[in-house]
Amino acid sequence: MLNDPLAQFASPALIAWVTPAANRLGFTALPNHAHEILFAITLYQFIFVSSAYVVPLFAKFYPKLSKKDQINFNIHVVSQIQCILILALSFPLINDPHFSPAADNIPTYTPYAGFVCAMTCGYFLWDTYSSIRYAHLFGLGFVIHGISSLFVFVQALRPYLLPYLPTFLLYELSTPFVNNHWFFNHVPTGTVAEWVKNANGIILMLMFLFVRLGFGNYQSYNVAKDLFQPHLLKQFPVWLPVSIMSCNVVLNLLNIFWFSKMNKALVKKIKGQSDLGAGKKTE
Repeated sequence: MLNDPLAQFASPALIAWVTPAANRLGFTALPNHAHEILFAITLYQFIFVSSAYVVPLFAKFYPKLSKKDQINFNIHVVSQIQCILILALSFPLINDPHFSPAADNIPTYTPYAGFVCAMTCGYFLWDTYSSIRYAHLFGLGFVIHGISSLFVFVQALRPYLLPYLPTFLLYELSTPFVNNHWFFNHVPTGTVAEWVKNANGIILMLMFLFVRLGFGNYQSYNVAKDLFQPHLLKQFPVWLPVSIMSCNVVLNLLNIFWFSKMNKALVKKIKGQSDLGAGKKTE
């Protein structure tokens, strides 16, 4: 069994302060990982703030971006670092014998899985805060995504659903390409080769389609099937699987909405290039 790499930094005072409320709410695994949640929040806020000072040292175009795009740039930097980090951390959990088969181990807990979950919760706490703070810039969809994701992942610290943690985190496979797409569209023309942009766009669409929509919806079905087993409904309140699956439906609908927007943008780009080519031929 893998150990929690940050367990030695746990604060007895913080554990004692969190435990009564956590136990009362049913989050018995949370107190030992509270310091990791705080660490993750602090880490991502530090990256967000420092990006405004570090990025201009390497990207001279940054000060010329609008205030909205600068904020968005910093958020994408955080997202890029987070998705790579959390994917690397979750890799050891794939095929973990303590969680296999997942259907029989829904309440199973291991210290390392708790650590990965805490880091994920810390990010989505930060993401929810940022989405609410900048909702006037980026819309309600990201607020809903942050809150729904946070709710689902924090339930794993009951513990509950930890065997599916690495499965859910595989959704992040598309995130680096989402961030790349945004970066490529906001750097000066010519900075990134067109073939690199096109390759990233193709990979992004395929990842989003097969990982988030195909694989994601299939795993949602598996989770629903496992959570509503009679013996689990006796062990946990029925509102728990109902609320988790409701959030899952919301997240899947958001993914469908965002994929449709990407698809429209791709069609528009292809049509634009076609029109441009036709124009050149007539000159």
